[in-house]
Parts: sequence; C-alpha cells; structure tokens
Amino acid sequence: PPPPQWFLDEMKALNANFPPEEKIQQLIKQIQSRIGDLLPFDDVCKISDEDMIKRFLIHWKWDVTVAESKVRTWVALRAKHNLNAAPFSPVPALLRQVAPGGFCGVDLIGRPVYYDQFIVKHFLDHKTGIAADLEGFTNAFLYRGELWRMNSKHHMGVTVSIINVAGLSMTAFAHIHFVNAVKRMGTVLGDAQPELTAQTFVINCPASIAAINTIFKSVMPARFSAKLKLLGSDYMPTLQKYIHKSQLPKEIGGDATLRLAPFPRPEPEGSNKTVEIMSV
Repeated sequence: PPPPQWFLDEMKALNANFPPEEKIQQLIKQIQSRIGDLLPFDDVCKISDEDMIKRFLIHWKWDVTVAESKVRTWVALRAKHNLNAAPFSPVPALLRQVAPGGFCGVDLIGRPVYYDQFIVKHFLDHKTGIAADLEGFTNAFLYRGELWRMNSKHHMGVTVSIINVAGLSMTAFAHIHFVNAVKRMGTVLGDAQPELTAQTFVINCPASIAAINTIFKSVMPARFSAKLKLLGSDYMPTLQKYIHKSQLPKEIGGDATLRLAPFPRPEPEGSNKTVEIMSV
C-alpha cells in the first residue's frame, strides 16, 4: 500500500529548510566550477556527481565554501582508504565484533533497512575495544557506509538504520569511549558519506532517553540528530509504523533474515567472479 500521509509529511518537514530547486542547481554548478580537477568523481557507489555534491551541500547547510572543502577531503579520503574496493571486500573483523548486523528489508517507501547490534564490551574495554583502535573502527564504519551506498544506489540512495543497544547502561552511554566512538561515526558520516541515512532508530535504550538524546546531539551533526529516534524496550509499535514486520530482523521480533547484500550489486570491474550474498 502507499505510505500514509503522516509519513510523507514527516519526510517533507525534515527538508523544510531546503532552498528552491533552481537555487540548489546553481549551488551545485558553482561547486562544479571550482572542482573541475576532481570531476568526474572516481566513486563506484555514486548515483551521479551532481547528487554527491548536493549531499555535501545539504549536510553543510548550503555553505558552498565548506561543502567544496569537504568534497576535496572526501576525494582524498576515498583514495587513501581505497573505498572503491570496499563493497567487494571481506567484512572487517572489527565490524563483526563491534556491531554485527546486515540488511533485513525495506521501509514503507522502499529504502533499505540495516540492523546493527552494538556489542557493549567492544565499546568500553580500553585494551581490546575500539578505544584501542579508533583508526580501525573508522575503517570498519567506512566499509559499512560503502556497503550501504552500494546497496542503496538503485533504491532511494539512502539507508534506514536500526541500532540495538541492549545491555548498554546509562553509565555506558556517558562513558568517554562510547562518546568518542559516536563522535567518530559522526565525522565519518559528515566527511565521507553525507546524507547516507534516511532515519536512525536506536532501540532498547535505557530509561533516561532524554539524557541519551542530549549526548547524541552534543557529538553528532544536527542533520543526523534530526533523523534520530530513540526508543526503549517497547520499540516494535513505533518501528512497525515505518517498517513492516516482514522487513524487520528476526533478532528483534521481525520475520527477516540478515544479509549483507539484499540487492543486486555489480561485480568488481574486470572481474569474472560472482559477488556472493554473505550472511554476517
């Protein structure tokens, strides 16, 4: 069935501060005129150069100077981490340890849904957790982001995220290692993969949801915070307003099985091998 009107109104409200489309196209062309040395972008996951520039403009509040700077940073980052190879590479071990998950389906308007289970000990242990390897953590989430981008390329271009934080206490949320990890995720989203998430649901939050919201807003980009919904243990009614039960993972009461690649992916250029659909 078509999505309910309240759903469409909610999405429209999120983009209420967008300038007119004619102005947006002018801003895109303005940046294109400044970065001719970088075009076309070497990015296997892009929808188009124009779409990528628009994402940076949205994330950085239509500031052409900042957006141009971030685009240049992004191009350098892609080359440094060889991100074109990421969607076709094995899952980083750290990602399996810290936040195992996968795609489970689509939401009411066809946007891919990805589920993560945050493993508490890997966020908090200063010897074996992400605090001991923030660079590795960054690389792991860059991989996840490229996987999202590849799988959403022909499906709305954005991903809906469900993050299960069961077992994470209020003390853990305020822990410096967790805060640093969330801050690093925000940096990855802003510098490398802007406008990648359509919505993020954090489920099984401790009782002090307002306090958790304050923590997230203090370290995450404002645009991301606006798309964030924090839910307690009674999360299913809210999730099912946006995502049918058949498209939610079995791990949280749905019917779907997690997969890394639910949608067709192109093979690596020059390869005769078939890209497998892997289970996490």
